[in-house]
Amino acid sequence: MKIKNASDFSNMTFKDLIEEHYNYQLDKVKVTTLKNYENMRPYFVNIENIKLEDFNIRHYEMWRQHINSKSIYTRYKNTLYKYLKALMNFGAKWYDINFLKVYNKMSNFTNPNERKKEMLFYTPEEFQKFLAVENDLKFRCAFQTLFYCGLRNGELRGLTWEDINFNKHTLTVNKNIVKVPNESTGKPYTITSPKTMSSYRTIPIPNFLINDLEELYDRCSTYYGFKDTWFVFGDFDPLCETTLRDRKTKNAFMA
Repeated sequence: MKIKNASDFSNMTFKDLIEEHYNYQLDKVKVTTLKNYENMRPYFVNIENIKLEDFNIRHYEMWRQHINSKSIYTRYKNTLYKYLKALMNFGAKWYDINFLKVYNKMSNFTNPNERKKEMLFYTPEEFQKFLAVENDLKFRCAFQTLFYCGLRNGELRGLTWEDINFNKHTLTVNKNIVKVPNESTGKPYTITSPKTMSSYRTIPIPNFLINDLEELYDRCSTYYGFKDTWFVFGDFDPLCETTLRDRKTKNAFMA
């Protein structure tokens, strides 16, 4: 059996390894991580048919040049580099493939001429100008919640009315909406846990925002079939990610 298995493994290619690694991770990581694995696959097409036992530093340099030809940020190139190393570690652990001679010669991507991407943010004054052109109560509440409570987009869209404590003026972040179709529900999104353990949190809500949320709740509660399990920014489904983004772009232009 040992000889037979060794023979089988010797014919494994990177395409096989990517598939095996993906299947192994199916019940161990979030759907967002699995989606990231899928998104990275096209960047490995030029080495996917290389046998693992034949992989050498020249193959790695060929892959590296292929990645450098792409118009992507250095940060994402290094994400791909880390994924390649994770695949190699997986192959070494489960299939006894010796990548050591290549592994020790590999290096990550650097670009001293690349300007670091600036983080864009609104000052309080700029945000008030932005908010002044928004007349829809739901969107006003959404943008204020993002700005004053520091939520991620998926956390905002995942808020249900159960997560709002009107007495204590707080909201609780305990789930996240990701743009990954859910086969079991047929929905174009999936509800997951927050990004990290520290992302579970309870946040105070400013008085002016709690007043707006109370008004929004009074309106929503008149809808047929309303329940507190409905999404604050949506209804029985969360607000579409592109709808929120397009609204923000429109308001920023008008402001």
